[in-house]
This record gives sequence, structure tokens and C-alpha cells, in this order.
Amino acid sequence: MDTAMQAIVETALQQGLWAALYIYLFFRMLRESKDREERYQTMIDRLSCNIQEGIEDIQNRLDVFAKQKPDPSTGQPTNHGGKREAANALFSSDRF
Repeated sequence: MDTAMQAIVETALQQGLWAALYIYLFFRMLRESKDREERYQTMIDRLSCNIQEGIEDIQNRLDVFAKQKPDPSTGQPTNHGGKREAANALFSSDRF
């Protein structure tokens, strides 16, 4: 223990059992808060990664779908601005 911590503990012990109990609970809460914060950071990192993968997956689906959907007037696959139509078709399907 460093000197500051040791001084706090000694002062608390001189003040009695209640002060010692308070100091114990205080340090326990600090440790638990640190552990909880680490778990939160891990979860945030994992969820951020999942969101990015989901966005990339949706973009890839839209690109593939836009290339496959034929232009109604020509019957040829569209290569221009078909993402909105592809998105409408993708999300209006019975897959969801």
C-alpha cells in the first residue's frame, strides 16, 4: 500500500469500527465500478463492430440486388441509381 492509502486506513482504524467498515466498502465499490466499466467498454466495442458489419452487409446486399433488378423499360439490369429501388424491394419482401 502506498503511504496515502496507509494513512487513510490508519486514521479510519483510530476512529473505530464504523470508519473501517466505510473505508472497506468505499474501496470495494471502486473496484466493482472499475470491473463494470471494463465490461461496458468490451460490450460497446463488440456492438460497434456488429453495427459496422451489419451496415457493410446491407450495402453489399443493395449493390447485388441493384445489379440484378432489371430496368422496367429496357429489361436490362440497371447500373445507375437503383439503390433506392433495391432498398424498397429488399425491405418490402417477406423476409422480415
